[in-house]
Amino acid sequence: MYDAGPVLRYGPSHQEDRAGGLGEASLYDSRDDWSDFEITDTDFERVWSSDGK
Repeated sequence: MYDAGPVLRYGPSHQEDRAGGLGEASLYDSRDDWSDFEITDTDFERVWSSDGK
């Protein structure tokens, strides 16, 4: 989800498009800190289930 508006969603039924694709690398490396990018389950479901607005 970008500030300028685009929302990119990828999963088994939509693995890639012209903007990018579903990554193959794990995001769970204990040396990485992703805490600045964490969102709640509620926020995730709101955006994932909508048209991104």
